[in-house]
Amino acid sequence: MRVVRIAASCIGLLTTFGTLPSMAADVSTPFIQQEAARADASLRQRAEAPMTGAASLRSESAYVGLSSAPMKALPKEAIAFPIDHIVITSSEPVFSKYKNRLEAYEHNRIGSDGVTFLQKQLQEQLLADGYVTSQVVVPNQDLHSGALTFEILPGYVEDIVLAN
Repeated sequence: MRVVRIAASCIGLLTTFGTLPSMAADVSTPFIQQEAARADASLRQRAEAPMTGAASLRSESAYVGLSSAPMKALPKEAIAFPIDHIVITSSEPVFSKYKNRLEAYEHNRIGSDGVTFLQKQLQEQLLADGYVTSQVVVPNQDLHSGALTFEILPGYVEDIVLAN
């Protein structure tokens, strides 16, 4: 009889304590969700803060030193065109600071190797400034007009996926 009483007591305790965790889960679930959302927002804010600061520093800086960078000599070419004006365009206003970057090369005779040389100069400056996904392209144009145009295509990182 004693064994039966102990077994019945254990079954009673199990049913009593078996319902307590489910009640505790019902009570703590909203609290846990709130804490998780708060922690997620805090992590997101800390992660975005350095990126926002770096982007604003980069966009606010006036690049006075770009046009005063050391000028490298253009390659000498048999077929070259007199270029009086070099234009740098972009759909993004942040790249307007590069518009005078190649000003030192105006009023020169520039051929295809010279165009490639200037394109690489501008691309290297973009990379040095952290615009690693942006590209410098040379659109179709008539160099007999005396103007050489480069276009900066902004690059964007759409998504970053981390694998565990």
